[in-house]
Amino acid sequence: MRLEIGFIDDPSFNGWATTIDDTDVIALTTGVPALMICIWRALLSHPMVMPEIGSAADCTPRSFPASVSMPPEDYRLWQDGALECGVREALANHLAIGSVLHTFLHEFTHIWHGHTDFIAEEYGLQRYIERSSSSSGLTFQTIEWDADAGATHQILKLFLMPRVEIVRGLAKWHLDGPGMLDDIRQSITGAYMTAGIFDLFTSDYSEFDVPGCLDRGSHPPSVHRANSHGAMITTILNYRCGWSETDAIDMRDEAKLALITGLKAILPGCRLGVSTIEDFQSAMGKSRQLLAIYEGEWERIRPVLDAFKRGGNLPPSRPDTNPV
Repeated sequence: MRLEIGFIDDPSFNGWATTIDDTDVIALTTGVPALMICIWRALLSHPMVMPEIGSAADCTPRSFPASVSMPPEDYRLWQDGALECGVREALANHLAIGSVLHTFLHEFTHIWHGHTDFIAEEYGLQRYIERSSSSSGLTFQTIEWDADAGATHQILKLFLMPRVEIVRGLAKWHLDGPGMLDDIRQSITGAYMTAGIFDLFTSDYSEFDVPGCLDRGSHPPSVHRANSHGAMITTILNYRCGWSETDAIDMRDEAKLALITGLKAILPGCRLGVSTIEDFQSAMGKSRQLLAIYEGEWERIRPVLDAFKRGGNLPPSRPDTNPV
């Protein structure tokens, strides 16, 4: 496998993946790294976001006018200097890198799981879906859902830093330490915020309908994508780490609330489509409906993707035995 990675100065997308001859290619827009540090500095300028880190006395809250689009078309409108609190400035840099990495891992999953070759074979598209916004339908959205899941799984593994034990061929995670941040709850919250930040910018529950959403674009509705990141947290904590389902759900909601609180603080003049935990809960029923549809399509296309994947094992069509 030969992989080339580059940056392109094009704000119309975050990233894309393709396979040309024997070379896999991932391109990210130059604005993504610059935008992420701007957003994370703004979020962490508010002491109510991850309040246990640093000192509130060292925080000067920042916000952006309602005229700034979500996400902004021009990241330069968001530029600002380093935070006064050195600990929170360091954290902003860590989380910004995590958000860029999540974007990269989403594109890498497209390649690693064989999506690029599959799309070329089935639809004759050379470049992958991020550059094919006119494409829509169940298969495209299912593949995007898989890429989201792959990226979020790896981000959680990075932030939680688990000790992995193989049980009956499956990975059991032992959370012996604090993870990447000061304690494990901070690390879980940081992982969710890192993965979900773009989706909460663009989420609008009022436009989330099933199955109508399958005819609108190549990506799942952003509300569903934000819910999926949360579902990955509960699945990992319960399935791989042995947390009770109740504790895993509470942790998920704690992480969601942290991100919602921060976004409302930095965008006081804007209405977020999903602005409360209740908004997420209202969307859960539709997310479960859509998930069942994606799972059915995954069962259909998984054997085909298995022939195109670059390595490893694709997620199963049905959950395996719980390793814990």
